[in-house]
Amino acid sequence: MKLGIIGSYDEEHKAVCGQSDKTELFLLKFRERLGDENVCFTNMYNWKKAKYNKFLSIIYTFLVSKNIIIMTSVNGTRVLYLFAKLMKTITRKKIYHMVVGGEKNLEIFKKKNYIEIAKKLDGIYVEINNMVEEYNKLGITGVEYIPNCKEICENYLDNVLRNEKPYKFCTYSKVNREKGIPEAIEIIKTLNEQKKIPCILHIYGVIDDEYKEEFNHELENKHQYLNFCGKINREESCSQLSQYYAMLFPTHHPEGVPGALIDAYEAGLPIFSSDSYYMKSIINHGKTGMICKEYDIEDYVNKIEYSIDNNLISKMRKLCYEEVQKYNVNLIINKLINNMQLR
Repeated sequence: MKLGIIGSYDEEHKAVCGQSDKTELFLLKFRERLGDENVCFTNMYNWKKAKYNKFLSIIYTFLVSKNIIIMTSVNGTRVLYLFAKLMKTITRKKIYHMVVGGEKNLEIFKKKNYIEIAKKLDGIYVEINNMVEEYNKLGITGVEYIPNCKEICENYLDNVLRNEKPYKFCTYSKVNREKGIPEAIEIIKTLNEQKKIPCILHIYGVIDDEYKEEFNHELENKHQYLNFCGKINREESCSQLSQYYAMLFPTHHPEGVPGALIDAYEAGLPIFSSDSYYMKSIINHGKTGMICKEYDIEDYVNKIEYSIDNNLISKMRKLCYEEVQKYNVNLIINKLINNMQLR
């Protein structure tokens, strides 16, 4: 086998998960380019429910593949780094780590033995440019910026309906406190009740169990400008999001490059985001969206009001679609195939 991929994705698509989407997309694209017979895959989704079978599959993938890509979350990476250490000791296989997400991935390096393993890998690819420096500070070299990516669809910039009142905003993420859903609701409430700017908010995603009661209460009390829309079919995400005026992303989560933001750019949808973690390196303030102070409802509201009054949203849309081109999965796969000499 030319390539083995060890990742995690929900084959039934029940989860809204950037890791699952990215793993599935990479698997599809590598198989298209290299042929099914040259790509081996171990799915780590729900691995704790079938540990024995998963471990056998991991061992098989490491043994039969000349090149291995690890693309799991922090917990999976802890396990797979130990396999990588063994394989680098007894074989000459090339092993790469495709980091999924942002700052949280650095947690494993609190233990120095993981730093030593990372140094032995043939390549580490991170989603955020700033993370290259974070790895280098730990003495880990061979780290390269490879952004999150997706299949880019047609241009939806000519959808004029989204300029009409009430202004339609959306969120597209897991529905929980960490993703800033309470703040998004409060932003829309303030725009309507204090600024008298007619707005509605459509919330897409899967509701976390621990947030359901609170969220359902919000839906009942603010039903006139709040609507829960469930999941978006990934194949329809661009056309669906193109109906909206802008996206709210008041996250508190240590993000990499969230797939939802790539979807937003693709749909020509400017983003009003918190300034947490690496968001400043993803959103070009004033051009593809606005960076707002984390937890500061007034700052969000003022920047949205300013954008509406000065017709900035329409100007941002074209820049959003231009920005998304660097996240084109076909360009990324070409680069990885060249880097890994898989031709």
